[in-house]
Amino acid sequence: MKRICLTVMAAITAFALILFYKQSLDEPIALSVAEVEMTNVSRFVNCKGKIEEGEKCDVYSEGPAVVDRVYVSVGDEVVRGTALFSVTELTYGVDIDAESVKREIADAIGIDSEWFDSILADVDTANISATPAKNARRYTVKSPISGVVTKLEMQAGTVLSGAVSRLTVSDLTSIRVTASVGEAVSSEISIGQSVVFTGDAFENGFTGFVDEISPVVRTSLSLTGGTSTSVDIGFRVPVTPENVKPGSTVNAKIYTEIHENSLIVPYRAVCQDDDGREYVFIFSGGTIEKRAVVTDIELEDSIEVIYGLSEGETVVLSPGNELRSGQKAVRA
Repeated sequence: MKRICLTVMAAITAFALILFYKQSLDEPIALSVAEVEMTNVSRFVNCKGKIEEGEKCDVYSEGPAVVDRVYVSVGDEVVRGTALFSVTELTYGVDIDAESVKREIADAIGIDSEWFDSILADVDTANISATPAKNARRYTVKSPISGVVTKLEMQAGTVLSGAVSRLTVSDLTSIRVTASVGEAVSSEISIGQSVVFTGDAFENGFTGFVDEISPVVRTSLSLTGGTSTSVDIGFRVPVTPENVKPGSTVNAKIYTEIHENSLIVPYRAVCQDDDGREYVFIFSGGTIEKRAVVTDIELEDSIEVIYGLSEGETVVLSPGNELRSGQKAVRA
């Protein structure tokens, strides 16, 4: 008798659960929803860069010489063949300024001039000399390109070694941008990828593309004593924007991957089961349906769905674990 009572009670309990579940399916639940949208999505790498002249030319004397006259100033526009400065050629024998010679040598070999002085402390440089021969050659140095004088570090009497440039002419009608990216993301970058530049020094952004990638990784020492590795990147800018000056810092966004006409949904719509499989709940005709999806590019507050959805479908936001396919629902 007792066994019969237990069986009856179990049947009643099961029946009650079925009724409760059926009732829960019949009663609409209010849900927040969003539509599946179509747009273009992309992956990108951010870095900082520096604007440089499209072309610049450092100008040298032909050899050791003393400047007789300088014909230009910084900011002057010149054309190819414009006279920049005139010099008198120097040869061994006539006194010249020893300090100037030492500075020229130090600059030429890339060392600090004060350190170089310490090396020469025991050397008598007072009689360093070079002689304009009786008929010393005088000649005029002309600009090799058209542009603007952007560096001038000479005047009448300046001694030139011929190894260090004291004047630069830059073509400012075109620019390029150089930057570096971390070694970890450098493999994502390839020639021809588009880039958008923005910065505080100019109002509107401008565009370009990757045209140079260094074949080597550069190691730098940080202020904390550690090291970092990076790869140098060069960008071509087809159209030079107004009011952009060489030397300015820019923010570069390199587009490494672009997907056109992609479907996106809010992050809150996508869930994962215990096996890591992604799914969403579709709201349609007053009911909900669980559906498997595959995602790809993550955006700021949404995500690209490459399988499982169609444009215009409606997904449930933050569905929770209690929802089941077939439940009735209404928009919240």
